Amino acid sequence: MNKMNYENYETSDFGLLIYLSINFPVIEVEKHNPRRAKFTFEKTPELLEAIEGYWNETALISPYKYFSQMKKIKSRLYENA
Repeated sequence: MNKMNYENYETSDFGLLIYLSINFPVIEVEKHNPRRAKFTFEKTPELLEAIEGYWNETALISPYKYFSQMKKIKSRLYENA
């Protein structure tokens, strides 16, 4: 689920989260549901451009960076589980 409000962009899409978090800081993580977390980014023109590139399949990222970021995100998700 992706949601935009005036100042922030929220997503629970794991693939998009990993891609975005490589270049944009996660400003909040909500884990109200034990099976799904919601991640919040500051909504900027650059972030919106990156999201568009992700969904249009024009985004380029190193597989190593993507995998490494996935491990970091999983660690953050499960650190207090």
